[in-house]
Amino acid sequence: MRLDEYAAHDGTGLTHLLKKGEVTPKELGRCVERAVAAVNPALNAVIELYPDALETLSEVASATPFGGIATLTKDFPMEAGRRADFGSRLAQGFRAGHDAVYWTRLRAGGLNNVGRTTSSEIGVPAVTESALYGATRNPWNPERGVAGSSGGAAAAVAAGIVPFAQASDGGGSILNPAAFCGLIGLKPSRGRVTGAPNANAPLLGLATAFMLTRSVRDTAALLDLCHGPDAGDGYEIVLPVRTYRDSIERPPKGLRIALCTRSWPVCRSTRRLSPRPDPQRSGFHPLATMSKRRRRTSTIRTPSRRRRSSGPPTPPRICRQWPGI
Repeated sequence: MRLDEYAAHDGTGLTHLLKKGEVTPKELGRCVERAVAAVNPALNAVIELYPDALETLSEVASATPFGGIATLTKDFPMEAGRRADFGSRLAQGFRAGHDAVYWTRLRAGGLNNVGRTTSSEIGVPAVTESALYGATRNPWNPERGVAGSSGGAAAAVAAGIVPFAQASDGGGSILNPAAFCGLIGLKPSRGRVTGAPNANAPLLGLATAFMLTRSVRDTAALLDLCHGPDAGDGYEIVLPVRTYRDSIERPPKGLRIALCTRSWPVCRSTRRLSPRPDPQRSGFHPLATMSKRRRRTSTIRTPSRRRRSSGPPTPPRICRQWPGI
């Protein structure tokens, strides 16, 4: 399989090819190796690939939802025995003592971990630039960054190295890199994905692990595989009435969306900032693309403060992926 063909598919698309016998997990692993060799020197997204994992990829698709697709995990403890440096020289050489429970569910669903991606140090800074591994660059424009802390995962998915990659989020570590790289970045609600066994609710449930993807259908299918509590979890959430994959195929009904017109007050400011542009007058409105028949909008006003949030972000420019490969 050529790299441009490989990168054109999301995980669900690659799974269809696996089930039809048009490609094998071993071939997909070779695509990951070639992709890393082609673009990682410019991006610095992948710390290492695991030769043992690549060598043991099957020549036949497994009877699992994803059939044996190769993917990457973040530089945090995820799989027993694998290094997890937390993006920091303080933790350099640390190895995970246990499999993360939610990762065992994804692995049982046909995902193969073949390497790890860069993270900001200890997952705290909002940029993926550490003294240990340096800066990770954005595939859309290598002169720009990828936010953090799951920046390496975002860069790898956006560049087409893998169709999706493991990530985690406590304060925007999935959401921000997804926004910077044009990806689907879902942070599951507290209790949706277990943090067992190391912590059943990291940061009192504020932190959670999941995946960065290039398609909504991949996100839904992956959440179907890994959601649910583990024994001893401190937080649980009501189970869905149907699969997420099924839910995205159903037209939404009676949505009610709250639109906050002012930022939540965090601190007082003595300096007056420029007023936020009026979305109605500027022609931009976040709900403009949604059908008026399927949603009701409630405007929420928060306590007034002098400090206001900035206007809507500028959409990222489009770039070509895999030119000439």
